[in-house]
Amino acid sequence: MTDSGLATPVLHPGVSASKRRVPLYVYVLSIGLALQFMSGEASNFGFPIAPDRFLLPLGIVLFLIHPDRSRRTWKIQPIHLLLFAAAMWCLASMIWFGTIQSAEVRFGYWDSYGVMPFLLFAIVPVIYETTERRKILLIAMTFLGAYLGLIAAFQGLRLEFLIFPRYIVDPQSVIFGRAFGPSLQVGSNGLQLFACMVCAAILSAQVAGLSRWASRGVAFLCAAGLFFTMTRSLWLGGIAGILVALWLDRRTRKMALALVVIVPIAITAALVLDQTLQEMIVARLNDAQSAYDRINASETALRILQFRPFFGVGYYNFWNVENDWFWQLDTTPVAATGIAVHNVFLGNAVELGIPGVTLWLLGLLGAAKGLLRPLPRIPEQLLWRHSSLGYFVCWFTAAMLMPITYPLPSS
Repeated sequence: MTDSGLATPVLHPGVSASKRRVPLYVYVLSIGLALQFMSGEASNFGFPIAPDRFLLPLGIVLFLIHPDRSRRTWKIQPIHLLLFAAAMWCLASMIWFGTIQSAEVRFGYWDSYGVMPFLLFAIVPVIYETTERRKILLIAMTFLGAYLGLIAAFQGLRLEFLIFPRYIVDPQSVIFGRAFGPSLQVGSNGLQLFACMVCAAILSAQVAGLSRWASRGVAFLCAAGLFFTMTRSLWLGGIAGILVALWLDRRTRKMALALVVIVPIAITAALVLDQTLQEMIVARLNDAQSAYDRINASETALRILQFRPFFGVGYYNFWNVENDWFWQLDTTPVAATGIAVHNVFLGNAVELGIPGVTLWLLGLLGAAKGLLRPLPRIPEQLLWRHSSLGYFVCWFTAAMLMPITYPLPSS
């Protein structure tokens, strides 16, 4: 979901300095959000449970018992009711089709569909209501971006001996050589890199000296990491998101035009100088089989919708039933079945039915509407607005071309 903190209230000038101190729950939630990149792989970092599993709920509890909560009245809005209805429909689908018995499905419902993103959307207007609080989140995400960007660069440049933890280095993986990061998922890693790039860019506008240059360096490193994912949907989404964010601000429109010229030249130079990189990119661009698999999955999903438009086949259940509904098309060969629909909107429709995906879409549109709300001409708020719109464009592009079944990009 998009960040609703763009329209956040700010403390009144008369509030004492002591009340402006950043409370503990802001640190806990910010660190928890950044550490979501470990979800599913926490044991490889030496944790018995993913840190975000307890840090995010702990942060919410600390917020609820903090005086901040008692100083404000909570007003239920239509968007909150939509998100609640969407969550309840999905829960009912899990119970009705029996997928709730799977821990993976429960985590997917909590993380990526999901309960936690909905909760965060409802409370971030208070949690990150001041510049100082938002800066804590930016710093946490910038540190994450430095780590993910370095790992992506090491993977793309084949410097595997520098990668830590070592589980990330897996020559047997079918996507070895691409930047799939600690999550072992190219799509997840790419969207996390874009989110960290956005945060590092915002932070660079709020700090000075060495910190500014370091933040800019992290943003550049994350952008390079997107390239090393060797994923066409992320390339399209990343380029579109960056250009949208730059074009919205008059001061950076010339930079957007410059990137249109500079980026192709830089990529061409890299391909000329690195034969291995050239071979990888050519292979990815000529890889038609993965496109055929996605077409087959989408055709199967549309076929199911014709017969089960109301309830679908159950949340997180498409790959279990795809083979029962699959018909081979005359024009597309078959290599793999039992995969997720590579379109978030169609995937939710076939699993939750038309009513379920409608509730989810209305909630998404209600959340995104905040990005178009009129704002005072305050530089920081405009920067957040433009950056968030850029991320939304990247997320939307990726969501049209691949599944998104991981937490951080949805939060």
